Amino acid sequence: MDFIDRLLEEAQKIVPNCRIHSMDKDESMRLTAIPGGRTIAKFMDGSKEKELNYEFVYKTKNDKADQVMIDLGNSLEDCEDIQSKNGSYEFVGLSIVDEPFFVGYDKKEFLYYRLAIAATLYFEK
Repeated sequence: MDFIDRLLEEAQKIVPNCRIHSMDKDESMRLTAIPGGRTIAKFMDGSKEKELNYEFVYKTKNDKADQVMIDLGNSLEDCEDIQSKNGSYEFVGLSIVDEPFFVGYDKKEFLYYRLAIAATLYFEK
């Protein structure tokens, strides 16, 4: 399934230095899948509709980071379609689970912000 890669492409329209699963030692944003996904519906033909959870964590010294995260959340929530390039899923929708919020800071004075989303995807059998 290539959804996380397509989600990354959408996020990079707002935050070009976003990457999957890891953060840079400097300013960066991480996108990763998080626990709590679930099957919403099972159909007689074996296909399923699932809700999958993802989070963005932004590491920055930018004092406008909260607005960057709000812009990212708004942009993602407004997506009408995030198409698979390999046909592994059909996009149903996306919602904000946790609005962007400040998590804390580290010894190097980087600020950390978090945004959690849930994507609803349809999978054919």
